[in-house]
Amino acid sequence: MVIIIIYVVIGMYICICNGITDTQIKHTITENKARTAEDVYCALEACFDCGACEDCVREIIEQEMAKNLDLVAAE
Repeated sequence: MVIIIIYVVIGMYICICNGITDTQIKHTITENKARTAEDVYCALEACFDCGACEDCVREIIEQEMAKNLDLVAAE
């Protein structure tokens, strides 16, 4: 039960090097209008270290953009 509660509040870690969660990435996409992995990292004041998360970040961006077509229309 505790694990579920922690996941809902914090999210799943996507970038271990910078401690970035999927929740932070999604927030950055909707609030900061991040459209690329580079936009996400810049908004979170982070940088690519090992690069292992880059594909996952891009996938989250694509999923969020597909769910929120109004984000695309607003551009």
